[in-house]
Amino acid sequence: MQSSATKGKKSKGDAFPITTKAGSSRVKIYRDDRPDGSTYFRVTYYLGGKRKVQIFADLDEAKKEAAVRAAQLSRGDVDAMQLTGKDRLIYGRALEAVRTFGIPLDAAAIEYSEARKVLKSHSLIDSARFYMRHHGQGITGKLVAEAYQEFKQSKTDANRSAVYLRDIAYRVGGFSKAFHLEVRQLAPQDVADYLAALKVESRSFNNTILLLKTFFGFCQSRNWLSKDVNLLSLVERKSGTKGEIEIFTPKELRAILEKAKSRVAISIAIQAFAGVRTAELFRLTWDDLNRRVGHIEVAAAKAKTQARRLVPISTNLAAWLKRGKKEGESNRVWPLTESEYYEQLALIAKAAGVEWRVNALRHSFISYRVAQSSLSPDSPRPLPVRRFPPESDPSRFSCIPSEPFSGCPPSLGLAQMGDPIPLLRIFVLAFSSVLLPDPWHGLSMTIIALVPEKKRQKLGSFRHTSLRRDVRQ
Repeated sequence: MQSSATKGKKSKGDAFPITTKAGSSRVKIYRDDRPDGSTYFRVTYYLGGKRKVQIFADLDEAKKEAAVRAAQLSRGDVDAMQLTGKDRLIYGRALEAVRTFGIPLDAAAIEYSEARKVLKSHSLIDSARFYMRHHGQGITGKLVAEAYQEFKQSKTDANRSAVYLRDIAYRVGGFSKAFHLEVRQLAPQDVADYLAALKVESRSFNNTILLLKTFFGFCQSRNWLSKDVNLLSLVERKSGTKGEIEIFTPKELRAILEKAKSRVAISIAIQAFAGVRTAELFRLTWDDLNRRVGHIEVAAAKAKTQARRLVPISTNLAAWLKRGKKEGESNRVWPLTESEYYEQLALIAKAAGVEWRVNALRHSFISYRVAQSSLSPDSPRPLPVRRFPPESDPSRFSCIPSEPFSGCPPSLGLAQMGDPIPLLRIFVLAFSSVLLPDPWHGLSMTIIALVPEKKRQKLGSFRHTSLRRDVRQ
């Protein structure tokens, strides 16, 4: 390490005092010796009529300081002249940072301070980036409620089903009522907090997420929300453990049907004895029940899977359907609203002294049919099946109406429908609908009618094809 004497050694060509110039400003460097023989350098200049002196042990450092002071004097940067060391360096960087925008340093500091008061502990840079994502070029303001109305109208114009539109009204409509602001002002935390407050089951929670995702995508396509924004980034789908499959016993179902009036009883019977989904039931018309003999036709537009299927009508279900619709009644199987159907089910179950179970009608249909056949519920795509203990008798799960639709006689199970022809007819019709084109339908039935009874009974194995089809779909 060099001594101060070595550091202060006069460089070749240096003549003291050294004068540093910048414009009309002058700063001088003087060389002096201390009593101990060491050398130091004095940087001198005038500020406000007063002589200023700074002492340095190193000549190079003194020259750098002289150059800085001369430049500041030339610019008239009096404030910087009052600072020394680290403060002067900070001031210089700050001044250079705002010079591009042509605003005074104090104005920039005041604006920054006010912004931090609003943001509290949040980052100013992150907040600015968030603002630009939501209010950047091309992003226009649109209230959440207005965006919801246009979203729903677009789905209506696209001829989406009434069930889907009701789902939009329930899920997205509820969301729009919670936020009285523009879509671009929404934050991921807002959406996460809203969903966390919903008191719904896992399936309903996940369905809400999917519908909101569709809604936000619609908003992005209309430039109401930046495509860089993912409002669901803080939301996770719920896995939810599936509980035991719930069904109705034959006794419970008879009690429910006994308390149900005509149109409700028919709707319950269709779900219990044909496994039709509730949403599909609301779309069915009497034409769908009469178009194909012995079958309920669920058109692709009405099916959840968007695939047409034919559901065999069992003997006991046919008995419930004999009542049909009265002259002048709606052609829809269930002529009222979805909410009224659920209200009726709740009232009927209460009157029957039976606890109502969600989806239990369809689950019962599948469970009893699987129990009556050799079709295993253990498959790559598990069925919603409840396993029956050996002592149970699933064949008793059906009943036929007495007139007028009150009370049920002893049950007639799917395996006890009388002579074998009706049972054979059900499964062969289903088999022909799977394997044969429509023109062959009548011919296949004619052939079956000519087959001897014992041979017809052997054809019962065909029922597995029908069973797999209507259970899967």
